[in-house]
Amino acid sequence: MPLRTAFSLRALKKSDYSTNQLTRGEKKRNPRPRMPTIETVEGPDDAGVSDEIKFLEEKYVGQYEVDIKKLLLAPAEYRSRDVDQSWIQDIKHSILTAPGGVVTIFPVLFDTSIDDPSQFKEDDILQRPLYLLGGNHAIAAIRRAQEEEPENDSLQRYKKIRIDIYVGLSPEEGQLLGNLHNDRTKTKRVLFQVRRC
Repeated sequence: MPLRTAFSLRALKKSDYSTNQLTRGEKKRNPRPRMPTIETVEGPDDAGVSDEIKFLEEKYVGQYEVDIKKLLLAPAEYRSRDVDQSWIQDIKHSILTAPGGVVTIFPVLFDTSIDDPSQFKEDDILQRPLYLLGGNHAIAAIRRAQEEEPENDSLQRYKKIRIDIYVGLSPEEGQLLGNLHNDRTKTKRVLFQVRRC
């Protein structure tokens, strides 16, 4: 099923783009159109957001950066799918071939024994479990690359990972969040980019 986009090329007016009938001077005055970007396309309003997603927002406590070793595989009832070892190999190969940095923020469930977001304390992040709900393939690939090449300095930038922490999710909500994350990144077979200075 093709991904829906926030814009349609048919929505561009004929006057928005150059044609072959224009002279060279006219083309300079009428530059090619710019593709719509995130800044120029209006997003959906709150009316289009499902109740499940609004409910998830109430359980969101913030974004943090943590050591990759701190992230654990979520209990089975919270996982949206099993981990595919061949996909981990592909991602690991990409990391080792062109290391850059992680461009994804991973959804995480804070300690399952806490069910109320008001009980969350930032100081507890280091002492309590953090369960990965989405991005298990990327995290597993990073860990595997670091294990196989511990002396590789380019892998040092993968030690800290940005996460969105949620508290008190039910297993169904955890699966929903994992599916949302995976759906958002499914077209990005390679989740890393090369930094060019």
